[in-house]
Amino acid sequence: MKTPQTLSSKALQNAQPALIQGVDENALVDLLSRGVVQNIPAGSEFVRQGKTRMAGLYMILEGMVGQEENSPSGELLMTCAMGPGEFLGEIDEHGHVTESLSSVSLKAHSACQLMFLSKAMVDQWLEAHATEQAQFMRYLARESSHRKEFASGVVGNA
Repeated sequence: MKTPQTLSSKALQNAQPALIQGVDENALVDLLSRGVVQNIPAGSEFVRQGKTRMAGLYMILEGMVGQEENSPSGELLMTCAMGPGEFLGEIDEHGHVTESLSSVSLKAHSACQLMFLSKAMVDQWLEAHATEQAQFMRYLARESSHRKEFASGVVGNA
């Protein structure tokens, strides 16, 4: 496993343009230092809709991940593609990380390096960084809402 300093600087370099611009860099480094790095081979489905219990967030460090959902006719459709700096997970309308079965499938479209942050880790970080909490929650809620809007348009037009 990489050291937190090496990992954090790489994650920050990849994530900074897309990530939470109002969150202090030191607070972000602290968040990333709490996670566990996972390497996912290209083509691997690492979260399965309705089968995988999500109890945290993934942050994409490297690679591309596709979000797939079952259409009303039962077809599996890619509804969103995400890259470095983006977070994946089950999030409520307020941006809180939830613990539930996944509502989508996630597949690595290239070799990926992901960081997994458990719900407990995210909650602890939010408590420790109260000034960043609102900005981070708004970011998660905005991203979740954007993906849902995008997915409904893609599925509706399929």
